Amino acid sequence: MQTQQHAIAPTGWVLPLRGNLLLQQLDDTALAPLLAQMERRTYQARDVLLAPHQPITEVVFPLEAVMAQLIRFADGASVTVATVGSEGVIGWSLAVGATSIADETRCQLPGTALVMRADDFRAAIRPKRPLADLIARYGLAAFRQATQVTACNAHHPVVSRVAHWLLMCHDRVDGDDIAITPAFMGELLGLTQAGTRLALDLHQHRGFITHGHAGITIRDRAGLAAVACECYGRMRDEFVDVMGYAPEATGLALSDSSSAQLSAAD
Repeated sequence: MQTQQHAIAPTGWVLPLRGNLLLQQLDDTALAPLLAQMERRTYQARDVLLAPHQPITEVVFPLEAVMAQLIRFADGASVTVATVGSEGVIGWSLAVGATSIADETRCQLPGTALVMRADDFRAAIRPKRPLADLIARYGLAAFRQATQVTACNAHHPVVSRVAHWLLMCHDRVDGDDIAITPAFMGELLGLTQAGTRLALDLHQHRGFITHGHAGITIRDRAGLAAVACECYGRMRDEFVDVMGYAPEATGLALSDSSSAQLSAAD
């Protein structure tokens, strides 16, 4: 993914050139009033967005940040069932009447996001509203991802799963650096530290990545894709089939008018 420059809104608010791809499916007329109800927020790795069985009070549209939806077990272990970056939204289950979820959502890779109050989101997805159809389709895409990840975790070896996960992260960041520690990565994938390090060392030995305490750098994406499980390509194709765009950090800028609207709301 290529690093892109930043556009500066007329009021001086700095807006990433890459925005949220789901919101960018809306035209300016539909998008501007939504942006007026949002604030930009910075998230750090491990920040909790949604806690299990707690009310959903906010809906989050990631920009640079990448989020993980996790299932936690009684023994403290956890495993990621969904990865969400600038292609999606956190809290979409409000659209089907849910007020909370059993899973936990944490920030996986640090960055910014646009945040909207739950009540404003509910109003924005009323029947025939422009956002309503997008959220309905995204809900289907998210469900497909979660079911595929569940099957992947049960069936595929760790080395292939790690390659798959690294590709998903690479899709959602600008550049080749993934700012995550091996320990946190293992926690997200439900792996032991030894298992995580073994998989990373193997991919590094093959020249696909380099890794250290501060993060992971993709060196040979094609090589990594060759050893990843089939789930990566299947999930990507299914997302494109439902949403009409790929889950990549390649979104276009929000227009100047929309940028100004969001600036005024900050």
